[in-house]
Amino acid sequence: MRAPKNEATGTSGESEVLAQFERLGWAGVIDSRHDTGTDLYLRPRDARRYELGAVMGAQVKTGPSYFTSPHREPNGTITGWWFDKADQKHFDYWVRHALPHVLILRDQETNCSYWVLVTSDQVISTGEGVKILVPASQTIDDEHNSSLSDVALTQLPSPIWDGTAWTGAVHLSPADEIRHALITPRLIAPHPNLAPASISGVEALAMQVLLRRDLERILEPVKIPNFTDDDHQQTMGLSLGEANKSDNWSWRATAALHYWHYNDDPQGLVNLLALASTAEERAAATVLCCAYHFDKNDPDTALEVIQDALNHDDYTPVDYAWLESQRARTLLEIGQQQAAFDLAMKTQRIHREVPADTTAAAIAGACALTSFKATGWMKGDISEMIQRNDTPASWWRNQVTLYGLSAHLSQRFRIRSEDLPNQWTGPDDAQRYLLSAALIASCTADQDGWRSATGMLAKHSLINTEPTDQADTVANGLTLLRFSGDSKSITHATRNIVRKGPTLAARIAANGVDLSHSTRTTALADIELLTAAGNVLEPKRADQICMWALATLRDPHTYFERIRPTFFVSYKLINMLISILPALSEEILYNVLEYCLAGERGNDSATTQEFARLIHAVPETAWTESHRQRAAELSKTASAYLREAYLAVSAPTVPESQEEIFQRAGDGDLSIFDAITDVRDLPNDAVIALINRLCKDIDSLVENASRGLHLGGGLDSGHALSILNIWHPRNACWDHIETLLSASPVSSTERSGALKILAAHGSKIPDKIKKQLIEQVLRLREQIPVPSVWGEDQDIRAQATEAFAALTDESSRGYLIRDLLGGDAAHRAASARIIERYGDKAEEELLMALAGDTNLAVRQAALAGLSNLVANGCTSNVVMCILSKELQSGGTQGTSAIVSRLIGSSERATVSDLLAVAANHPSARIRNAANET
Repeated sequence: MRAPKNEATGTSGESEVLAQFERLGWAGVIDSRHDTGTDLYLRPRDARRYELGAVMGAQVKTGPSYFTSPHREPNGTITGWWFDKADQKHFDYWVRHALPHVLILRDQETNCSYWVLVTSDQVISTGEGVKILVPASQTIDDEHNSSLSDVALTQLPSPIWDGTAWTGAVHLSPADEIRHALITPRLIAPHPNLAPASISGVEALAMQVLLRRDLERILEPVKIPNFTDDDHQQTMGLSLGEANKSDNWSWRATAALHYWHYNDDPQGLVNLLALASTAEERAAATVLCCAYHFDKNDPDTALEVIQDALNHDDYTPVDYAWLESQRARTLLEIGQQQAAFDLAMKTQRIHREVPADTTAAAIAGACALTSFKATGWMKGDISEMIQRNDTPASWWRNQVTLYGLSAHLSQRFRIRSEDLPNQWTGPDDAQRYLLSAALIASCTADQDGWRSATGMLAKHSLINTEPTDQADTVANGLTLLRFSGDSKSITHATRNIVRKGPTLAARIAANGVDLSHSTRTTALADIELLTAAGNVLEPKRADQICMWALATLRDPHTYFERIRPTFFVSYKLINMLISILPALSEEILYNVLEYCLAGERGNDSATTQEFARLIHAVPETAWTESHRQRAAELSKTASAYLREAYLAVSAPTVPESQEEIFQRAGDGDLSIFDAITDVRDLPNDAVIALINRLCKDIDSLVENASRGLHLGGGLDSGHALSILNIWHPRNACWDHIETLLSASPVSSTERSGALKILAAHGSKIPDKIKKQLIEQVLRLREQIPVPSVWGEDQDIRAQATEAFAALTDESSRGYLIRDLLGGDAAHRAASARIIERYGDKAEEELLMALAGDTNLAVRQAALAGLSNLVANGCTSNVVMCILSKELQSGGTQGTSAIVSRLIGSSERATVSDLLAVAANHPSARIRNAANET
């Protein structure tokens, strides 16, 4: 019997299509026994040939007759072919089938197969039947393998997680439990109110990840006679010693995490890899090691650990994706952005491939975040990243974080409301919850989640510190904050500790920074910590940092390749150099000078200005005559800011530079102001020209303010004009200062500079001018700051009061001081400064009281006043004791105020004694000032 003519075409087409899928790694069979509308049953596999548990049906149509109804674009390009049927039953069968179905058109001549997923919205009625468009762009090949897999995977169900806090993950296979214990521990750990008779090793591991207190009582039971049944402790689980020697890997991991968290002993954690006997244990041990190395800011070692683990190929698809997500995270941290992006994008598929696994969704979310970060600033798909991270695992972790923040808030509320010591002595639940959230995020490879929780943990630790605390403990908090990459917070925290103490904590934390091993997360925070701590670095350490910074400024390629900066590196490094200048040795300071004189630096205005600041900041004693001569030569070709900086350093020994400064000042060039060392040295014509120009600028400032324009930046005209007026009274123009102070549209910030000069030198002004200004100053004393589009305006009421004290007579100052004492910190500090300027020994007790103020700025002003009394020979043993104690405390703000007032009076024995203490201070700036005096 002869077979039908089209049988060979049809069966060969089905075979060819099946072969194409098999070449893509799929499995499949031809349904040759039934003609029901499904020719092939196809099963997708992942890249490692693991079955994904899904099946897809396919109907194959082979031959040129199926390509006779092309769909064309207006330009004639064929974009697909219409497949139509008068009978709708086949389409109904495909749409309603439990399995997704694709229609495949096979072109034997070109060996190409085109496909479309048959869905109700794709099927179009023709009136006489139905049709569907098979796109020419959808072919069966490597390029579309993922899309075809996605079609097959649509049938897999997604679980419902409601109520799992009580029931746990009862449906999990043993191979998946350990991963869930680290990423979604609430699914494994028994509910705190469940009170089971015993717990398994994997349940104990999940409880340890959550840092549950009920597990602590099991691992380290407290024996209380007549109340505790010792046997009950044994039935619940293993003790810590038993867990550490157990043959069960999960119990060993529980003990290892416990020792790491509570004893800072990571050895057991590192040894978990050698103890792993199964692929899932090896994967979990690798991830825990990665979490440890990230906590130590060492992604390089983490990457080595992951790559060693990936030499094995026996992991389940989700465990393999878990390791790959950690690898993508580490690659991004060390600058391999493209590799991280490619790997993260590929690994994200795990959620589609295993949709019932909540850890797979969490891993995919972490990969979405990694790929988003790897695309560069503002280039990634933020909606995709947010959607991918909106998973049950992230919700549950955020709940742990919320518990931590709530505990922190309750703790701080109790301290404030019950007037308790700042040092918290009760259970630190905030630390426990935040540490747990950080660990879960790290195990998930969610770098941003880990950074956030770690930053909160560090802030919680630092907010409870005092200047008298152990420096090592405070340094640990700073280091943790640096590891989180919170550069703004590390700046504020380090500056505060340097000012208040324990100052050595900043030095210890800075000693732990290795700029050559900075990561994408820590790079800016590393620089900011060193910048804030620069003044208290040990000279040898400061020298090392300086040489690295100079080398990187000259050739930043290696550094850029590693950290892929999102900040201006040269600007930040120059700012760091400025901060460490006082701590540098003479030899290294010479290298800085050579760098300053190497020619034009910086490609942007901000970097150029910072470089000019560096030139100004180099100590006067470091500039030799030859250096100054070279600076004079550079000033002839340098750009703005640098030109003035070079002129300033060359002017003392190079007459031509001094002449240029005076000439430009005589032309009314305000940009030369930065190069003027002392305005008292200016010739008369230069003073007149500068004053005239400043008056015009103030007129423009007032006019702009009346139109709502507050430009800001540049030279403070009110400040500069006030200085010139004070030191050149014959040419003074106080009318414009009066206008500046009285014009209502002018912001408080624009008045602040003039008020500072009036507060410091107002008593030198002729009485006639004092009367002219005093009314405006009095009005500003009552001016409450008002919000604006730029935020709340500066509060200058305390400054205005200081200025009023300088302009008024002695009889009014006593009232002013008493009034200020009842105000806020700014007003109390102002009262101390007024006492220092115009008080006498009779007001010594007021200064001593203010020296004990809780506000640092108030204490600084009071200590300056007391030091001024010592410098003038009016002192007591009590004052000497206060000052000596402050010098020994280690903070820089109060100490710098003391030393600044004692300079020049070292012939007094009391002054010499205090300066001898200051000469051993951690701050290089303070040591240098004390030793020079």
